[in-house]
Amino acid sequence: MIFSNPVLLLLLLTAIGLASAKDLPTRDVLNLPRGTRLDDIVVRPNGDLLVVQHSPKTAHPSSDVVSIPDVDHILGITELPHESASNKEMYAVVASKEYYRSESGVGAYKFSVWTVTITPSRSKRKPRVKVAKVSDMAPDSYGPSAITSIPGVSDAVLIADGFLGSVGRLDLTTGVPDPRSFVALEMMPDPGKVGVNYIRIHGGYLYFTAKERRGLYRIRASPEGTPVRGHHQTARLDNSDIRGPGPRGFAFDANGHVYFAAEKAVGFVYVDKKKGVIVVDSSKRRSLAGATALAFGRGKNDNETLYVTTLHGKVVAVDTSSQHVQTRTGPRNRT
Repeated sequence: MIFSNPVLLLLLLTAIGLASAKDLPTRDVLNLPRGTRLDDIVVRPNGDLLVVQHSPKTAHPSSDVVSIPDVDHILGITELPHESASNKEMYAVVASKEYYRSESGVGAYKFSVWTVTITPSRSKRKPRVKVAKVSDMAPDSYGPSAITSIPGVSDAVLIADGFLGSVGRLDLTTGVPDPRSFVALEMMPDPGKVGVNYIRIHGGYLYFTAKERRGLYRIRASPEGTPVRGHHQTARLDNSDIRGPGPRGFAFDANGHVYFAAEKAVGFVYVDKKKGVIVVDSSKRRSLAGATALAFGRGKNDNETLYVTTLHGKVVAVDTSSQHVQTRTGPRNRT
């Protein structure tokens, strides 16, 4: 079913035919019309892709579409942990709706968080989808920029607020947010800019990017997704590696190494977790320009395939097993 005002695309794209990726370092999986902005991506357990279209205006017949009612934009999506015995998939999305615009063109927005439950069908019929609002995010939400789940925790998520300059924790059961669970200088926005703009939890740390500061940072996080006092370590890109705004979306491979991309760059960056070096893709691929979010495949045939969404309506598959990279510089760490 195609909805008239879709916001979240459920792409019927599986991880097949990727063996040729060793010969073709990148491959377009989806190429929507120019002007289409894709903001986030997750990979379903069956290998299909859930892709967020920022401001959808037209239906795409190649996709199933999940509609979030009464919102203008979806700002991020994350998969929630669930029992392995259950065949249901749970996702949380953060969204916005403009409710006022001044004569000078400045808009005012309200924000909300929704859950999307997908129950796969045993036949070839489309899965059942249930959408429910869990929070209105009032009154201390100024500009959510990303959302992430907490490993092992199904009743809470973390939400980055790029204008407030913090990462909050939202209880999905009560709908009550704590907007300042994580606060750091590197999260703070410069005047008129966005501060923290993408987040993920991995290996006991909350990782976040701040593209205006051109940095990837991390803060120790507890298993419950709360701060751990006295531990703050950062890693920053050299300004010569990425010109203009720095990294936005990022993803971890099976070995814990992180890949991330910048909206204005034409390659992406690889950080080795043991050597602590930053490696910049030397191929300068134009297909990756405007990268917004990244996610690794979950199947046996594509677990080294990195799916990248872009500002230009593309989903690009990159075979990281055949990457040719050059070491540039090490990150500057501090505790």
